[in-house]
Amino acid sequence: MKLANNRRMRDSKNKYEVENRLWLIEVFSKAAISQAEVARRMKLTTAAVSRWKKTGQISGENIMMLCSILDCSPPAWFQKEKLEEGAPRYVNAVIQRIQELYEAGGLTVDDLLHLERMALHIAGLRQALEKKG
Repeated sequence: MKLANNRRMRDSKNKYEVENRLWLIEVFSKAAISQAEVARRMKLTTAAVSRWKKTGQISGENIMMLCSILDCSPPAWFQKEKLEEGAPRYVNAVIQRIQELYEAGGLTVDDLLHLERMALHIAGLRQALEKKG
């Protein structure tokens, strides 16, 4: 069971990396500023930004920062990511409400970054609990 879950996670990660590469190529081709300027504003190296385009490996936080700098929408998968089946209903309701607030302009990119940090913290707690159990 664990092996199947790992394979599913790896396959979805690869799918996202491909979608990210295509999205990054598109947004940079339309951008009014250079990759070097994006890197400077994000306090990263130009090589790091180039690596995103080459590999598609970019964090959600960097996606949101990039969207803010380039004034663009995040990739489709990022906007429409579905929760795993069997997730508690309240989790789906919370995600739905966050998306509605964001789309209505009730949440800023900074708000979403804070929510992402909270989610990463919760994921870390879950991993710690799994190691204990």
